[in-house]
Amino acid sequence: MIDEEADPQTLRHEIAGLEKRLRDAKAALKRKTAVFKELENGDPASPGDGDGDDKEAPPPPPPPFLHLPPSNHALLLLSDSALPLGSFAFSSGLESYLSHTTTTTTTTTTSSPPQPTPPRAAATSLHRFLHLSLASLAASSLPYALAAYRHPARLDALDDEFDAATPCAVARRASVGLGRALVGVWERAFRGGVAVGGGDAAGAVLDAFRSRLRGAGRGEGGGAVVNGHFPPLWGCVGRAMGLSLPQTAYVFLFNHVKAVLSAGVRASVVGPYQAHGVLASPWVQGSVRDAMERGWNIEVEDAGQVVPVLDLYQGRHELLYSRIFNS
Repeated sequence: MIDEEADPQTLRHEIAGLEKRLRDAKAALKRKTAVFKELENGDPASPGDGDGDDKEAPPPPPPPFLHLPPSNHALLLLSDSALPLGSFAFSSGLESYLSHTTTTTTTTTTSSPPQPTPPRAAATSLHRFLHLSLASLAASSLPYALAAYRHPARLDALDDEFDAATPCAVARRASVGLGRALVGVWERAFRGGVAVGGGDAAGAVLDAFRSRLRGAGRGEGGGAVVNGHFPPLWGCVGRAMGLSLPQTAYVFLFNHVKAVLSAGVRASVVGPYQAHGVLASPWVQGSVRDAMERGWNIEVEDAGQVVPVLDLYQGRHELLYSRIFNS
């Protein structure tokens, strides 16, 4: 009989006791059933000899091995915030955007200095920049990453075309810096530690590209220009490491969101908990998927900047009086 006046803690203990009694009864029933089956099969053991009642139920077999796709390991490596690409040195234009769009408010006293934008307004500005930056990346950079994944043999041509399609000098330098760092990570860490996936020559293409990049740095190669831009190299590395095309595209965009929010934290626009709250939000998930859908079928011939003002902000970064990022 349940005492209606009992406190919740007492009821919980009573429920736990009933559940334990139910488990013990099920175990006893299982043992009895096993004994009766042995008797039916001609086993000399009987329920009264004391062996059947006291015999413990055999332990359950171990669960089958959880077969995870091999690409999951590479996916975690490429999405790691500690990936040594030097992305912490770049803000993707955020610092310049905040400097040019931050408004000031003045009080009624003319002698009072202008007051800076409150933190809530700065966070809203960051949110808007993130939306514009994702739209720009999906239309201008993602098509080159997808094309390099689909056709790794075209890496040199895609690298050259991306350089020509990026008019902003600051954005070009940032892309080359990240791309060359990614090639270095591939050569020094990923090439020997991760099995090349896909059954194609993407890894060999990367090795050859790295050799040409070194030769160009030493003045070799007959004057051939090897830039090392990040988007096409990302697509080729994703294929070489066995990622699927959607995984490669998603991590490419998601890492950009993480880099912008990290820059926002260091610029004191948002706090670390707030930044991770944005990363975990349905808005970021939906925005990344929408960006993938927009850029999925764009050919490199049709790729281009859809938010031209971002190039202006990023190009004016060098003109800032003080700055903490390289772009």
